Amino acid sequence: MQSAAYESAMKDAQSRAQALATAMGAKLGNASVAEPFYTLLYPSCSSKAGLPLPSFGGLLSFPSFNPDNPAEVEMKKDIFVTYTVQ
Repeated sequence: MQSAAYESAMKDAQSRAQALATAMGAKLGNASVAEPFYTLLYPSCSSKAGLPLPSFGGLLSFPSFNPDNPAEVEMKKDIFVTYTVQ
């Protein structure tokens, strides 16, 4: 699942970069991918490093909680994609 999310993000980044390159009359070159420094503090779901995220469980109430409903998980991860242009 995480791999599919990365692939989708890279396709989206390439599509956006290609649109910008076309608008500039340039040819899209190689991609470089980086993750922000703050992932060391707030790692992805699969990571075991970094500090734990704060818990707000005590502040929330779920009056309509139904254990038979399927669970949903949302993952957010920032990546920076830079392309060279020619």
